[in-house]
Amino acid sequence: MSTALMGQLTRLSYSPSVHRHGRICPSGSAAHHYLTMDMFDKITEMGGVARVRELLAEGFTRHNLHKDYLDPRLIRIRQGTVCSRSLSLREKRALSCGALLTCSSAAHFLGLPTPPNESAQDHWRTYGRRELPQGVTNHCRRYAAPQLGACVYYKELIHDYSDCNTPEWTLALLDAIARERRMTRHELTETLRTGVEKIKRLAALVDSRSESALESIVRYRLHTARIPHKIQVPIGTYRADFVLGSSTVLEAHGAEHHAGREQWEADRSRVLYLRSRGFDVIEITWTQVWTEWERIEAVCKRAAARAPRTLPR
Repeated sequence: MSTALMGQLTRLSYSPSVHRHGRICPSGSAAHHYLTMDMFDKITEMGGVARVRELLAEGFTRHNLHKDYLDPRLIRIRQGTVCSRSLSLREKRALSCGALLTCSSAAHFLGLPTPPNESAQDHWRTYGRRELPQGVTNHCRRYAAPQLGACVYYKELIHDYSDCNTPEWTLALLDAIARERRMTRHELTETLRTGVEKIKRLAALVDSRSESALESIVRYRLHTARIPHKIQVPIGTYRADFVLGSSTVLEAHGAEHHAGREQWEADRSRVLYLRSRGFDVIEITWTQVWTEWERIEAVCKRAAARAPRTLPR
């Protein structure tokens, strides 16, 4: 082998650049900076938390994971677990105890429907028995749960959520997951098919057309009361939340979507249009659903039982 070729091979063997995942990054301190930055991006992509074994499988080394070389935006929250410092205190508290958020706690952090009195509660999923802080509801299982950042994955979330919440709130959760496509249709179908009995009973009621938790809850109550209804019915340029019988529209107004002067004016225009088309309109609010449901149910039953009438075109 020629001297020139030997020199080229030597320079390649001790090149200041290393190839990783199809990309070139510098060696020495610059390489450390590149890898730690890359690790932060990877952990952020994984929901802000990762197991050490997962990072090793991605090509990072134990040297990269050493506390003296770890990106300052990351912390070793527990042996075998690295997370972002930007996680909330509740998430880091659960991770530090070897737990994941589940039930209403996970639903709250994932932006899914949560009963008002449950949003401040701590629900954790643990693998096996362990000592937990006072006031934490432990959903202990004999197997490790798949995770979504600091939360359990949706399948486990649905099971734990149904243990603590009423069927109407569980339906609101299922509708939101279906509407926002958090799970594939196959995953959701399998979760409903293989779930506990209370989840199986809700399978036929899941409908991604419900646009809010309030609509899901009202729909569940109408179904339970055996009041015939249709949802999201197009009427001219609008969609009615519910149509009872042939000529009554039921509109459910959640505070989060109907606050402010402009929205109030839009609701009035909507109601006026529906009445101009010959429909009777019943408007209910979030507070009324929880405090005056018996009256609402009686009014809806009378509306659904009215004889059909011809509506103007």
